[in-house]
Amino acid sequence: MRTCVEFVILSGPEAHDHLVAARDQLRSYLARQFPNYRFSLAAQEGEGMGFLVVPVVGTVGGDDHELATPQYSVLAEIRMALEAFAPTGATLH
Repeated sequence: MRTCVEFVILSGPEAHDHLVAARDQLRSYLARQFPNYRFSLAAQEGEGMGFLVVPVVGTVGGDDHELATPQYSVLAEIRMALEAFAPTGATLH
């Protein structure tokens, strides 16, 4: 089974606005931290500024090529990197 290399980052509405404003910086930051992975941003409903990292392990109506779910430690590393991200000229926390 192939390894998951794509993730969707769900962020609370407050953090999401800041991340969208710093999208290019975030992409560069994540590419340096995790060169073998791809990331997309999406806002999650509700309140707060927390992050949820969702691995993309298949597609609806896909060709049955499911990917292996990444280890929890990989998800935790990505989340810690997101929490440490400090874009120039903006504050996430």
